[in-house]
Amino acid sequence: MLRRNEISLHKWILIFLSLIGLIASFSSKAEANHRWNLSEGQVYNPSEFKELEIGNRIVYWHQRMIGESKVEKDRIVFQFDRETQGLLDVKIHWREDLVPVLPKLNLTQAEAESMVEGTLLGSTLYIISPESDIFSPIKPTPENPCWALYSIDETKGSLLTVIDAVEGTILGYGIRPPHTGFSMSGPCEDNPCRDAWFEWYLNARERFESMGYDTWWLQWPTEEELRTHIGSDTVAMFYEVAHGDWVSFDSGCDGGLYETTWVDEVENWIAAYSKMPFTFLASCDAMCYTGDGTLSHAFRKGSMENTATVGYCHMADPQTCFADCWELAVDWQRAFFGYLEDGDAVKDAFDKANLDYPECGNNRCMRFAGDENLRVVDPILTRNCLPDCHPDYDEWVLMERPDCWCTPYQCDGDADVATSGWPFYYRVYNGDLSLIVDNWEKKAGDPTLDPCADVDHKDSGFPFYYRVYTNDLAIINTNWQKTDAELPGDCAECGRGQQASASLSFDEMARWLDDVWLDPEVRKLIEADRWERFVLSVLEGLQAQSANP
Repeated sequence: MLRRNEISLHKWILIFLSLIGLIASFSSKAEANHRWNLSEGQVYNPSEFKELEIGNRIVYWHQRMIGESKVEKDRIVFQFDRETQGLLDVKIHWREDLVPVLPKLNLTQAEAESMVEGTLLGSTLYIISPESDIFSPIKPTPENPCWALYSIDETKGSLLTVIDAVEGTILGYGIRPPHTGFSMSGPCEDNPCRDAWFEWYLNARERFESMGYDTWWLQWPTEEELRTHIGSDTVAMFYEVAHGDWVSFDSGCDGGLYETTWVDEVENWIAAYSKMPFTFLASCDAMCYTGDGTLSHAFRKGSMENTATVGYCHMADPQTCFADCWELAVDWQRAFFGYLEDGDAVKDAFDKANLDYPECGNNRCMRFAGDENLRVVDPILTRNCLPDCHPDYDEWVLMERPDCWCTPYQCDGDADVATSGWPFYYRVYNGDLSLIVDNWEKKAGDPTLDPCADVDHKDSGFPFYYRVYTNDLAIINTNWQKTDAELPGDCAECGRGQQASASLSFDEMARWLDDVWLDPEVRKLIEADRWERFVLSVLEGLQAQSANP
């Protein structure tokens, strides 16, 4: 289906044929560089089209120029099947109210560059579109060509200065990229804080809502507001647009200055909850890196299943993404969300948006990480703390959905959801054992039961059905003094289920309990008489199990 500002193929061919005389001819040598001859029945100038392969398609696109000026948003895109070489789609946005020749420019590029504040990063001559996203603050839309100059100033930060190339006057400032359901925008500027990327985050909110997600949307959210939405059992779609990179983004405003959200904060906020199913990171360099220690990794909790992150990389680079993709970033986003709403998998929607806007795909300005088959509609995503594909899901619901069961190491014995700290950072240690002792032989429905101590996620069976019993203790014993690097860390993953019943002999358990009690830290946590009752109960339970295997 052709979307807004796209003309049907038949109408387009008629319009384009009338424009052929205005476009330069091509050489046979340039023609040979293409996989097949685009001019045959299509155009006379294949050398002016750029080429990109995405999936099973090859896309060719052409940016409209009038003289040396870029005509914002005016573009032609062909999509071909890679195998059959058949034409699959044509998209065009082409203003019909423009004359084919530029007026006399009274301001040269060098003169315009001398007028900007700070260090110049790049400049481009534009005919600004009435539908512009990045030049929307300039009202009314300039009729003359304008120099758009991207610079960095020590006090004002990054600037996108717009200067009329005929009159030589500064018209104002465009929206520069956010350099270095929940939708938010951080402030565009600080000292004092002002403005936001309205079109970006409001579009995300609108599309999340239309997909079926009740969506909170905030401008300059506080740290607490972010924490409660990232650390949540309900928010399944997260969108941010702010200055930032792969380890932080300037989410809010504190005392007139940027308030920055860091990756370690996201990791802490989401630790007791399931991974974020879908995250769009629209900070300039947010998706340049997606491994451990990055925002993408934190929102996905390192998983590549049932979770995905999409976002920008190098969007402020004046030679690549800023020059080619930034002006189309909202259009790309609209197309991407449209394909998601149509039911496409996230990666398919991502590829289709890149096919529609190859200027963004060509330099990998948009990046993807995660589950390529994830879908966000039919049904909509939910963010139960434990995914319903998990083998222990029914037990988790029975135990009233404890958050700790969703943490990476709880089923390995990490009952207190903490390490021992410096110097060893044991994941399974005294604090976990103390919880086992405190909840020993407690049953479901006991108001004093801490379900975090139920590390095997099942009861002891007939006749007592204890939620915390010998198998939980055996898991503690098996993983005693192990660090994160020695444990799977996948307790909340769909492939990780209930622990197998442990087989630990009476003598082995007795020796281990004696050794543990020698630790003075254990004696600080557990009273001696409670420990004696606990050990006696453990050994009696093991004897009973051995007598009735």
